[in-house]
Amino acid sequence: GGAIWGGERFFGLTGPDGQARGVPADVHAVLADLAQVWHWPPGEMWAMTVPELMHWHALAVERNQPA
Repeated sequence: GGAIWGGERFFGLTGPDGQARGVPADVHAVLADLAQVWHWPPGEMWAMTVPELMHWHALAVERNQPA
């Protein structure tokens, strides 16, 4: 499982079956992930559209997978 669903990995966006998941259920989790990776303040992220947030979140997930 991934971080969004209480798993042990920070950016693990897969479920227990190993399948990738879509949009996280909690936008606050997305904002926390983006702040952690890109060091953006909340006000900058709240100004973004949902597609923009998902784009940057996907990049953050891609860049933070275990080696």
